Amino acid sequence: MVKNAMVCFLLAGFLLAPLAAEAKLRDETVVLYLPFDEGKGEEVKDLSKSGKTGVLGTRGKDLPQWVDGKFGKALEFDGETNFVQIEETPDFSFASDPGTMTLAAWVEVLKTNTDNHTQNRQPIIMTRNVFIGHREDGQFLNAVIDDVRIWNRVLEPDEIVETMESPLTGLAVHPNSRLASKWGG
Repeated sequence: MVKNAMVCFLLAGFLLAPLAAEAKLRDETVVLYLPFDEGKGEEVKDLSKSGKTGVLGTRGKDLPQWVDGKFGKALEFDGETNFVQIEETPDFSFASDPGTMTLAAWVEVLKTNTDNHTQNRQPIIMTRNVFIGHREDGQFLNAVIDDVRIWNRVLEPDEIVETMESPLTGLAVHPNSRLASKWGG
């Protein structure tokens, strides 16, 4: 009887473990979080409360390429034709008050280019018709981008340092002096 109860308990534990271990974002003010950990396909999932879907796009022939990133997988942009686009809708708009947000991403620039205005600007995250790696005027970024994050508030300096240390998911608790409840690979 005890043996059967133990087996049922262990079986229930294994079945419920994925639900219990699923990490939540520690900060509800994150309005876009693209970890780019899919590693394949033509879409990326926003893990914030907005729940948007980003679509890999191109103005040429090749979509961004999946590569290893800072945390898991990332996307490599060719600097000539490809990007990720997230549809902006009335419930997900940055047009009303663009001065009250924080944008962040891990970026490894592979090559810089001069834009059509003879300036050396690089389009990492553009918030009017949201684009990653591309500006609507034709400028593209040649870089590897990982872990794109947008908050609907300005982060404090200590929060910026903290967010640089780990992805926003994958750890169910703050990493300092605590045991993580989900293993990542």
